[in-house]
This record gives sequence, structure tokens and C-alpha cells, in this order.
Amino acid sequence: MKVRITPSFIAAVVLVLLVLASIIITIGIWLGFWGAIELYAMLQSFILNWVLVITFAILGGILFGMFIGYRLVSADFTPFEKSMLEMFRTVEEMDRRLKRMETTMGIEMPPLNEAVEKNPEFSEKETENKEG
Repeated sequence: MKVRITPSFIAAVVLVLLVLASIIITIGIWLGFWGAIELYAMLQSFILNWVLVITFAILGGILFGMFIGYRLVSADFTPFEKSMLEMFRTVEEMDRRLKRMETTMGIEMPPLNEAVEKNPEFSEKETENKEG
């Protein structure tokens, strides 16, 4: 005889096991093997812990699945990555325009870190802002 293991079969087996366990626990309490309050508290905490673990596992699986699914379906970047790339392109374009203005006007601008080191007023303002 071949038994097909389906989700409904698994659910039925788990339900039967839970009913048998509850019957054994009830008989054990009646016969005085366990104290009812301690046993119920232990079972309650055990069940609560499993419910929390399963809930967080399902939630994490859903979020991770959404992330992987988005990556598989779209070969494109996320909206955040797109905005960062656009900002990088804008900064590069501004740098090119500034260099073109420097060559047109015949001015050579020092790099920003050298400008800060050579200008004592700017350095003092920076230290005041950091201290205050």
C-alpha cells in the first residue's frame, strides 16, 4: 500500500498527535504525575515561543523572497540605486562644467582640501562648529 504524503495528510497526523498528547497530559495531571499550573505554564511558554519563531521565520522569508524576486525579475537597479547614480552623474557634470569655466577664464582652482588648509578663517569656523 502506497501512502501519499500531502499537506492535508501531514496536518491530520499533527492533529492526531496533538490530541494524543493532550489526552496523555490530562491523564497525567489527574493521576498526580504533574502539577497542573506548572505544566500549563510550561506548555504555554513553549507554544508561544514556537508561534513567535514561526511568525518571524515566515515574515523574514517573505521579505527575503521579495528582495530576491525583485532582483531576479528586474535586471535593473532599485529606485534608491537609480537616484544615487543620477546624483553621481550630476556631480560629474558639475565638475566638468567647473573645469571648463576654469580653462575658459584662465583660473586654476586648488583642490578643496588645500583650500581649507590655506584659509585660516574657514578652519577656525570649522573647529568652532565642532566644539560648539
